[in-house]
Amino acid sequence: MFDLLQISNMENQEKFQCNLCTLTFQRVCDLRRHLFTHTGEKPFQCHLCTFTSSRKDSLKTHLIKKRLFECNLCVTSFSQEGHLRNHLLTHTGEKPFACHLCSFASARKDNLGKHLLTHIGEKPHKCHLCPSAFGLKKYLKYHIMGHTGEKPFECNLCTKSYMQVENLRRHLLTHTGEKPFVCEVCSKSFIDKKVLKRHLLTHTGEKPFVCSFCFKEFSRSDSLRLHLLVHTKEKVHKCHLCESVFALSKTLKQHLLTHEK
Repeated sequence: MFDLLQISNMENQEKFQCNLCTLTFQRVCDLRRHLFTHTGEKPFQCHLCTFTSSRKDSLKTHLIKKRLFECNLCVTSFSQEGHLRNHLLTHTGEKPFACHLCSFASARKDNLGKHLLTHIGEKPHKCHLCPSAFGLKKYLKYHIMGHTGEKPFECNLCTKSYMQVENLRRHLLTHTGEKPFVCEVCSKSFIDKKVLKRHLLTHTGEKPFVCSFCFKEFSRSDSLRLHLLVHTKEKVHKCHLCESVFALSKTLKQHLLTHEK
C-alpha cells in the first residue's frame, strides 16, 4: 500500500518540464516563471521607478520597500514614517543630534555617526580595486560603481543614468523645472539643498573648511580636499592598465582615454 501511494505521489509531482533545460515543476505557473530565467524577460514593472522583475512576489516586496511617505515641503519621500519625521527637522532647522567633541550638530542621527568618523579617522570599508577606504559601506558601494561604470537608475525622459536614486530624483527636476529650495536672502531657488547651502555662504562670506597645514579657508569641503593634495602629494587613484597613479579621479579618467586610442 505504501509503495502504491509513493508511486502515485511521484506521478503527481514534477510533471511540467522545461524544454530548455532539465528542470521540472509541480505547477505550470512555476514553469512559466522559470522560463523567464532563460528569456531574460521581466514583465513585472514598478509604476514608481525603473525596477523590473521576472517574479511577481519580487515586485510586491519592492513596492513594500518603496518610499511611500512624502514630505509636503519638498519632493523627498521615504519608506518609513520615522525617516520622514527626521527629514522634517531639516526644514525646521532643529538639530537635536550634537557632537560631544566639537560644535557640529545635525537633524539626523546617522549624519552625526558619519561626522564622528572624522574625529577617529576610522575607514574600515576598503576598495579591492584601489587603495581607497571609507567610513561607511554605502560609500564604498558607490565608489566601486565608479570603477565598474554601473549606473542602475535611468531617467525615463532622456538617456542619462545615475549610481544613486537621489541623483536621479534631482535630475528629474531639470525636466520639470522645479526648484524647491529657495534662498531667504535673495529669493534665488535651487534644485539641490546642498547647492542652496553653498549659495548661502556667498551672502555670509563664511569659509568653514580650514586646511590643517596652512590654515587656508574654503567655503566648500571638496575644494579643501583638493587643496590638501598639494600638501600630502597623495596619489590614490591607480590605473588598472598601467603603473600610473593620480591624485584626482578626473585625471585618472582622462588618462584612461589614452589607453582607448
